Amino acid sequence: MGAYIWPAVSPEWIAIAVCLTTCGLEFLQLWQPAWLQAIRATLLGRLVLGNTFSWEDFPYYFVGSGLGWLGLRWLK
Repeated sequence: MGAYIWPAVSPEWIAIAVCLTTCGLEFLQLWQPAWLQAIRATLLGRLVLGNTFSWEDFPYYFVGSGLGWLGLRWLK
């Protein structure tokens, strides 16, 4: 989606931003303040933020970002 909003941004930077964002959201699951728990109690909060940290998710983030990068390069 970022490539459609900002077509001048290179696929590499978009893939890096996606990877950092997803990894950051995963690490955010380790932080448990009350206000963030209230957001996670909603369906949208659970879908976007998740509720449990898992190291097993990181390979999927890297592979997904890499495939997205390849797809954007192919489209350009």
